Amino acid sequence: SNSRSSGGNNIGILTHRAFDLCYNVAEMKGDWGEFTRLVKVTPRYFLRNDSSMHTFEVKQAGQPDETATRVPPGGVIPFYWSDSRFPELVAVRPFGDIDYKWSGGFDIATINSIPLRVRSKQALNRSALSSVKAVTELRPRSSGVNISLTEEDFYGNGALFQIENLSPFQI
Repeated sequence: SNSRSSGGNNIGILTHRAFDLCYNVAEMKGDWGEFTRLVKVTPRYFLRNDSSMHTFEVKQAGQPDETATRVPPGGVIPFYWSDSRFPELVAVRPFGDIDYKWSGGFDIATINSIPLRVRSKQALNRSALSSVKAVTELRPRSSGVNISLTEEDFYGNGALFQIENLSPFQI
């Protein structure tokens, strides 16, 4: 349990988990709007899986696999840091029948489109997904960030950029 009882009061045990939140303040509609404000608090980061085929596992880079969360195709979930002592970098891998290595960590606070290299743990599996595109963008009317994940096209259509040497010779 993550809490202790002391004389009937629960005392929470602090962890290193970090919750980035953002808020929006708006006037209330109606007669009391002049005096009342609505404060809306939301997670700062949302992960969206734009793939139609793959479930993605996502975690803070450098953290154990048990801290990963799964985002099903079409799913949207909030993302929180599992340990505030580690760099704020995110690692991604597809989840399913093929066992994949984690991508390198990337900064989700940078608004950008980046390719993430993911490799199958079975070295000769050429049919496995090899690249995931991560697009980070600001959420409208907030300071929050959406991170969209999708597989890149096998033939390179819409790919951000990739050159891969599959020959036995170093170039």
